[in-house]
Amino acid sequence: TYGSILRPNNTSRFDLNFKWFNYLEKYDISIENSARLAFIGNKDVDDFFYFFGGGMPGLKGYTFYDEDLTGWGLVTTSIYFRKLIFKDQFLSIKDFIGFNKLSIGLVTQYGDVFPKYIPKFSSGLELRAKGFLFYGYPAAVTIEHHFPISLADINEDGKTYMKFLFDF
Repeated sequence: TYGSILRPNNTSRFDLNFKWFNYLEKYDISIENSARLAFIGNKDVDDFFYFFGGGMPGLKGYTFYDEDLTGWGLVTTSIYFRKLIFKDQFLSIKDFIGFNKLSIGLVTQYGDVFPKYIPKFSSGLELRAKGFLFYGYPAAVTIEHHFPISLADINEDGKTYMKFLFDF
């Protein structure tokens, strides 16, 4: 028969997320700069408790479970540059959805995981739209496409992410 063998994995966990926003009025560009520092106290703990630095919450050019971005410590940083294409105009699609804001963005990301010390880079494009659904429900749609930047991943097509929210 199968039986679980559970060992105690006592550890502490530290996860710091920091975001800073700025606006370049001269160029009408907004900047979002985010950083994450995370580590666990017990380095000999089961790898189930490790941090994963890829996918949507991490470096978007890599998969969530990428082995080179998995470890007991994690550092990631992202910089988004966004420019509004139109603001306070209205684009309607079949009386079902209407957008009043549309922006395009450029993203650059860096990440490193401990104990591997293999820095990873990712870059991508973002298209964001904010508007309303039928009956006035607020809606936000984001489409992003990211590429890993490293010599080992040069032939990879990248990853595409789509978010549909009811508010930004």
